[in-house]
Amino acid sequence: MRPFYLCALLSMAATASLPGCLDTQACTTEYRFGVNVTLRNASSGAAVAGATVVIVDGSYSETLSSIGPAGSYAGAGEREGSYTLSVAAPGYVSPAARTVVVTGNECHVNGVSVTIDLTPL
Repeated sequence: MRPFYLCALLSMAATASLPGCLDTQACTTEYRFGVNVTLRNASSGAAVAGATVVIVDGSYSETLSSIGPAGSYAGAGEREGSYTLSVAAPGYVSPAARTVVVTGNECHVNGVSVTIDLTPL
């Protein structure tokens, strides 16, 4: 407990905060997805529902869940990684796989949002 008081006292005396003394981050219990994908029809801009969106990071593989509005998919909840993202949707050309990198901080992942325009067959 004494180091905290010493840092607080020194911070007040020095008008500038000292690194590491009072640099605390308040974490929340909020659950955050690492990968958020929106699929759209490239011709009309309409949402594309019913697709299969898969992410792979080494031996980890996950089929993203359809969430919220049509065409929205999310996964990698609170999980950092370098993911290969692939999409398959009936009636659409499958786009080339792409890499998505999810980083984090001391509390949560920094979610990455990707919008993919799918070309109708």
